[in-house]
Amino acid sequence: MSKQNRNGAKRLLVMDDEPGIRDSLNRMLGALGYDVESARNGHEAIALWLRAKAARAPFHAVIFDLHIEDGMGGVETVAKLRRFEPGLKAVVVSGSVNEPAMTHYHQYGFGAALPKPFDLTRLQQALQQVLA
Repeated sequence: MSKQNRNGAKRLLVMDDEPGIRDSLNRMLGALGYDVESARNGHEAIALWLRAKAARAPFHAVIFDLHIEDGMGGVETVAKLRRFEPGLKAVVVSGSVNEPAMTHYHQYGFGAALPKPFDLTRLQQALQQVLA
């Protein structure tokens, strides 16, 4: 769970099924000044999104892994969240750079695509792209 929104920091939701990647993203985003919550799959991400919205502490953007082993991946999760939040700001992340959702990310409901591996600068650029 994230800390309370401090100094107006933007709140982000991260979804990835790999604990090491979730932890790394959380640290990177924290270093950039974001408050972060994370989920292992689409069902957890939707539950966290709805809970945050109900608490009037919504997420400003989401970063979703394209493929989740044994669970709902980024494309399906973003489509479901858009039912509640049509203006959802989302970044898709994947090591599969030739996937249609990576090459044509706008068609899948994402504002940016971030190929793995990436560094702090590329992460920040993708977030600036969707949050602008």
